[in-house]
Amino acid sequence: AARMRELGHSVLLYESPGGGHGGGSDNGQAAFNSALAYTFLWRRLSPPRAAGSARPDRE
Repeated sequence: AARMRELGHSVLLYESPGGGHGGGSDNGQAAFNSALAYTFLWRRLSPPRAAGSARPDRE
């Protein structure tokens, strides 16, 4: 992530509080990780709304 920033790229990073490489430590954590990924993709890939409409979840 640091190298990407040095090269001028935008970086978003999420580190699970449990850490490690095992993914979700239980079903709840696995569901949270999936929801986090899908929310990110939805916000980045969905088309912008018409001018004047509020969309607080988009940067």
